[in-house]
Amino acid sequence: MRRSDIWVAIEDLKVFQIRELVDYLHREWDFLPKSQVKKKVWTSIQSWIKDGLIVRVYKEPPIFAHSEHKSNWKEIYKNKIKFCSHCGKPFIPRSPNQKFCHRKLCDRDRQLLKKKNFKRKPRWKEEEVKLLWETFGLKGFSKEKAEELSQKLGRSVTAIKEKYRELRRATQCV
Repeated sequence: MRRSDIWVAIEDLKVFQIRELVDYLHREWDFLPKSQVKKKVWTSIQSWIKDGLIVRVYKEPPIFAHSEHKSNWKEIYKNKIKFCSHCGKPFIPRSPNQKFCHRKLCDRDRQLLKKKNFKRKPRWKEEEVKLLWETFGLKGFSKEKAEELSQKLGRSVTAIKEKYRELRRATQCV
């Protein structure tokens, strides 16, 4: 990747965050690790800031603009501004999936929502383990039997397969 490739991408984007520029370049340079693309982008941007070709227009998260667009960067970037799901205030997201701004109350709401949606895996009961071992034992795992057992126990075939592997390992150690 050449610095000229990075400059062409900057001219296309006009106003950008580092992540956006790296994602833009990584589409073409996907055979390179993203970390390598980011490192090359960052060193190029630092030198261009010193030369005055690029300007940092927003502090947190860092947003950069081509020097020709430093006065109207907000108009160019306005379609990327989101509104917080908690307080409704506008903010500039650090990632495309971000839904909450960085205010303490909103961050706390995000954490509570995350905690509320978290589901614990139910522990295996002794009867379930016995039924599993009776079904498969040392004979081996079969998908058909696992599907029948998943209906009885209310567990996924994957969960049954993992538990069976765990039991097999335990019997091999003893």
